[in-house]
Amino acid sequence: MSLFYKAAEILACLPYYIYSVYVLGIFFKKSAFYRGWILIAFGIIYLPLTATPYQHISNAVMSIVCMLVIFIVSFICFEGNPVRKAVTIIVYNIFDILLGNILFYFVSGITKTPISRLTSGMGSTRIYLLCTGFFIEFFILFLLKEIHGSSQRLHRTEAAISLIFFLCDFTVCFMTYYVLFYLTREKTVLRFCLVLSVLMLTATLLVLWLLGQLQKKTQNDFENKMLSMQLREQKALLARTQEGMEKILEIRHDMKNYLLQYKLLLEKGKSSEVLEDLERMLGQRISAEDISYTKHPLVNSLLKHKYETAKKLHIPFHVRVQIHPEYQNLDLMVAISNLVDNAIEAESAIPEQFRAISVEMIERDGHLSILVQNRITASVLSVNPDLKSSKPGGIHGIGLNSVRRIVESQDGLIDIFEENEKFCVHIFYPCMQSQ
Repeated sequence: MSLFYKAAEILACLPYYIYSVYVLGIFFKKSAFYRGWILIAFGIIYLPLTATPYQHISNAVMSIVCMLVIFIVSFICFEGNPVRKAVTIIVYNIFDILLGNILFYFVSGITKTPISRLTSGMGSTRIYLLCTGFFIEFFILFLLKEIHGSSQRLHRTEAAISLIFFLCDFTVCFMTYYVLFYLTREKTVLRFCLVLSVLMLTATLLVLWLLGQLQKKTQNDFENKMLSMQLREQKALLARTQEGMEKILEIRHDMKNYLLQYKLLLEKGKSSEVLEDLERMLGQRISAEDISYTKHPLVNSLLKHKYETAKKLHIPFHVRVQIHPEYQNLDLMVAISNLVDNAIEAESAIPEQFRAISVEMIERDGHLSILVQNRITASVLSVNPDLKSSKPGGIHGIGLNSVRRIVESQDGLIDIFEENEKFCVHIFYPCMQSQ
């Protein structure tokens, strides 16, 4: 039995290494050198350092050496600032020590077992506590990933289901501990507790896997809707481009006729008629085809299309754009289109004298600032703070939630607020001209 306890003590050193890599994966992106065999190789190096009792080296020094091994792993397999990585590893090490101390002192106070026996002995109680500690730590790190690191976060219902299963597992752990160490040690009971624990653990892992599959399905559905929106925008852009080409050919033909007529009039000395006709043409009101907001073809075409829609509804449409002509991000274009559509829909519901929409896209220092504003006659956020859409299903019904997901999925920021009787959506988005 002592051999089993020694093997368990050695294997108990591995979860700290695994959890450390897990924490690094939450806060830092994987580098191009991230490989499974590299993690295994360093794990083989790490295990003897923690499992071998070096009598002439203090625990503090060994902890530093182990953290150094993990830091090397972070330097090779993860991107980011080395100082931030070191701080993350140190903070997690402190968290692991504090959690272990809290658990051991808590059990020692309840069971009246000396703390020295729990921390240095090789009994079943210590093994049981180590497993319980690893289980609690996994639950905390799982929640941390959902809060901070996961782009596909659990919904409230999914998080509640996960929490219920974790609490059930935790309850089973303490119930089996109480039965085994205070009531009976009969083999039948031991086997029953073992089977119950394995079943609960299997059920929990199965539920987590099913929730992961559900998240993937939800994400795939969302991406399909985004692709449908992109396809719709691209088809509309293609149609507008083709229409524009036809108008250009028509203008070229008309211009040729105009120039021919002007030539004949000038040859006859009727320059006053030519000047009069030119003044008439130059004095005509500028149409959407003559407007150019930016040299970026996709953004310019998109805004011209929205201008035409707003013009038909008698909505003043103000635009200010400073963006690199080669910037490409279809997801962001879909988000902007959705925001302007929402603004147009909101403005069409208020009296004409109050209507106004402004769109601002400014690129500075590798970031793109996008501000879409529309006039309001009453506060929207005070009545509907969560901005839940009351529209029926469909692509357009995705609304601001889709904009949030697009922006957050690419490390952007979004702020929704009201000021000066305007509803404002401000997006701050990282952009690279090389994209």
